[in-house]
Amino acid sequence: MKKSLLIFLSILCIKNARSQYNPNVIISACPDHKSVVVMNYNEGKLIHLDIKSESGETNLIGIISSGTYANISVLNDSLVLLSGQFVYNYINGKRVSEFSKETFTTPSGKRIFQIDLGVVKEIDYTGKETGTSFALTENSKMGERLKNLTKINENATAIAVVYNKSGDQAVVVYDLRSGKSMNDFDGFKFSNPKKEIHFIDISPDGSQLIIGNTKWVNLYNAAKGKKIGEFEEIESNARQNFMQAGFRADGKAAYVSSWYKLYTLNTKDFTAEENVVIDLKDVQVFQWKDQRGFITKEKTYVNTKFFWNHYTAMKDEKYIVALADEVSGSSTILYYMYLGDGGQGNKHIQIF
Repeated sequence: MKKSLLIFLSILCIKNARSQYNPNVIISACPDHKSVVVMNYNEGKLIHLDIKSESGETNLIGIISSGTYANISVLNDSLVLLSGQFVYNYINGKRVSEFSKETFTTPSGKRIFQIDLGVVKEIDYTGKETGTSFALTENSKMGERLKNLTKINENATAIAVVYNKSGDQAVVVYDLRSGKSMNDFDGFKFSNPKKEIHFIDISPDGSQLIIGNTKWVNLYNAAKGKKIGEFEEIESNARQNFMQAGFRADGKAAYVSSWYKLYTLNTKDFTAEENVVIDLKDVQVFQWKDQRGFITKEKTYVNTKFFWNHYTAMKDEKYIVALADEVSGSSTILYYMYLGDGGQGNKHIQIF
């Protein structure tokens, strides 16, 4: 495993970890390649921040519902969709529109969709239909959809939907060209920390699927319905929690974050590279299971002062901007992290 970036922080040991798979502070990249939008659901703050100049505007928009799972997606150079329900102008903080139906975007945020009664319809930011729609052959026996866990690829050829029925969860991947299910993945269970689904993502070509929670991240072949591999961090003093995972724009890799690390996963050979390892004190052991069941283990070094919260990969894929919460809850830090080059040019900014 290659270490390509180190960020140095002070050490603060804790005994117990917390469970937070639905962060209260989330972030999304802007089309200009240099700024981000940050939403603090707890305080009702919407921030547009130019990373390099460390300047921007903070708008108090009030407390809004984060839905089943909080998410955020920048639509263009002024609008952002919050939790699949509210569209705001992130420059002036004004609400532009509000949706009652489940609403989500392609990874770039350029295309917006709603799903209702088994029909996926493309809309604009006001809710007006564009005329593009897809009918899904949904099975009512699957149960109800979980809001804000639906993922669609950039070309709108495949969609992944999470269903919940009496506590049992399943992810179904549909081919939007036919409307038929390619495969469903079950064995997950609501309110069971080891089996509950906390986040998903679908690859740009619709061929691969990520399903994860705080304890593990699995990679699947969507067409064959088979698991490619599973990533786990072995628990040490309860210090493990995955926060987010998502495919890179080219589909050749995915980013996976835990409280203590950020990884780049090669989706072809299922190997991982450590992009971020925090400080040089506490020892954590991780294991990586490949498709043949082989496990590799390695001692790595982590820091326990900050918990990674959420990240966004910038459009040029040269760096990632991530949020981290201090254990005491006194501050949230934004990290500007280069991928490669030994972390040259890395910086951090306190935003809350």
